[in-house]
Order: sequence, then C-alpha cells, then structure tokens
Amino acid sequence: MDSIDSPVYYTDILTMTQEEQLRPFFKNINIKCLCAVMETIQPVIWSGQSWCCDFWRIYYNRSAGASILVGNKGYPIDPESVLIIPAWVNFTTHTPLPLEHYFVHFCCNNLSKAMHTRIFPLPIYIPITPMVRHLLDSVQSVANAPHLEYDCAGFRILAFIHEIMGLVMEKLPRETAALAFLFLSGRHRMAEVLDIIDRNLAEPLPNKRLARLIGVCPDRFIKKFSDTLGQTPSAYVQDARIRKVAELLTGTDYSIEAIAGMTGFSDRFYMTRVFTKITGKGPAAYRRDHIPQSGK
Repeated sequence: MDSIDSPVYYTDILTMTQEEQLRPFFKNINIKCLCAVMETIQPVIWSGQSWCCDFWRIYYNRSAGASILVGNKGYPIDPESVLIIPAWVNFTTHTPLPLEHYFVHFCCNNLSKAMHTRIFPLPIYIPITPMVRHLLDSVQSVANAPHLEYDCAGFRILAFIHEIMGLVMEKLPRETAALAFLFLSGRHRMAEVLDIIDRNLAEPLPNKRLARLIGVCPDRFIKKFSDTLGQTPSAYVQDARIRKVAELLTGTDYSIEAIAGMTGFSDRFYMTRVFTKITGKGPAAYRRDHIPQSGK
C-alpha cells in the first residue's frame, strides 16, 4: 500500500491513461448483487413505505403509476427509463394500483456512507438505450430464478448492474466521477484498511488495532481516516457491519442470533437496536420485506 501520506487523489485520476485507471479498477471493484425480483406491488403494502438502506436499488416498471418521494420531490417510475436509488437516500414509495415491478438490490462496498451521500445524494434516471433494453429484457426473463449465484442468471444481472453504473458515472461532473472512481477502484490511502475491516467484521476492530496495521498512532489514524472517508473509523465499522447484516438477512437462512455473531455484535438484541436505528426496520421485518412473497 502507498504511504498514508502519499495517496492517489482524484486530480491524479484525471490525468491517468485509460489503462492506468482500469488496471486497479478491475482488480478492486466490489459490486455485489443482493437480489433481483419481479413481483406485483400492491397499494396497501407498497404505498407509504419509508426506506433508507445501505444498498442501491434499480427500479423499472413496464406501466406508469408508481413513484417515490425524496423530500418534497416526486420521482415517477415509468417505462421510458430506469430509476436508480443510491444507498442512504431517504425515500417513500407510492402506487395507486397494482403494478408489475422489477427491482435489483446491490452494494458498492468500496464507498463509505459519507462518500455515497456526497457523490450520489439523489435518485438518478437512466434512459432506456438499446443496450439497456437488451440487458433489461435479458434479466427480466430470468427474474426470480433460484440460486442466482450458481446459474447464468447471476451473470446476466451483474452485466446489467455494471452497465447501469457505467451510465450513472457518465452523468456525473468530471471531477465528481473521478472522485467516485478513486474510491470504487480502491486507490485511496485507506483502501487496505477498508479491506481489512470488511474481512474481519466478526472480530473486535478498535482504532488501536487498525492504526497498528498501517504503522501510525491511533490519533493520527483517526484523523487521516476521517479526512479520507468523511466519517470516523468506528462509524465506518458500524456501517460495514450493518451492510453485512442486511446481506446475510436477504441472502441466507442464518438465524438473527447467528448473524449477530458473524458480524461482530455482542448479541442479537444490541444488533437489533443498531440495525433498526439505521434502517428503520428490525432484522425480522427487514428480511420479510426484502424477500419476495409468492402470490404477490
């Protein structure tokens, strides 16, 4: 890893060749699909639901009518575009009638909460280009396929997510896109620390331990981490644990108690308090709401 005082900055990214940019990007990009589902949304269930989650959402409806509300601004979900809701955006859903609804949930694990809210503060519309239409038709044809991680459906959905993220990046101002690229490609000075955190969530991760890994004192580590990520190490560790809890709740059948142990919480009750405070829902309700129900 580069010295803690000699990071790659986004201004360096702007002057790099495409090969220099893409080499670490392909190695470090960490986008993970959580689910991809086609279901019918019902007004009594979908309307008035409030969300703020640590993962991204892709929404597409073949018929108009549904929408989300962010603050005082409405975002219709229409057949002419795909609506992207970045992680940590607070929104409320609404539909006046039952509609067929396709959604994908995925994580960009190299971006902290602070970086998400700084770079991607609002939903984003992506027009239906010929490539998006081709990929959308492909992923919808395998919607609700079992064992996504084992069959071709998973590859199609990942291709769709990567295409959408490429179009999202193209919509950003050049310097903002360079900043996002810096973090997504793991070229910032805390990249190795984030990797260590994400691989050791079940263990205690005090600042003293993390500082020792990169050879600096705890006070200096906290300052450098906060300057780089926009949040303290302890806040990042908590967000990473909650992100992993959400992933395990929706992608596995592990009990809530087992998930608490796997993500570094002292017990299921403390995990539930923290998880509910951040996501607005308890683990059991979150699992129920993010797994499609047959017959909907």
